[in-house]
Amino acid sequence: MDGPDRAELVLDDQVLVFDGEVLEHFVRHLDDGARIHVRFLAVHGEEPDRRGRTRYHFTPGPDKAGGVRISVPPERQADLDALLDAIGRARRRLGLTG
Repeated sequence: MDGPDRAELVLDDQVLVFDGEVLEHFVRHLDDGARIHVRFLAVHGEEPDRRGRTRYHFTPGPDKAGGVRISVPPERQADLDALLDAIGRARRRLGLTG
């Protein structure tokens, strides 16, 4: 994707797209997608499991209710890092912390 605050993460049956303002989650089952504006977006990460997969939870607030859960294999870590960096830049641009 183009632009400093844009990123995309493609997993087996999921795609996360960040356009600089909104994180969109697309899945094969249309009723399971989600959209979260960066002003409300909170990101919760866990340590990698024994297979090296990292679990992340993107929520519409500071608690872990609702939102999007993903498990990222080591070979997709660079794409996850790019997504997290883009979200961080967008939050800083808007004067948001955390």
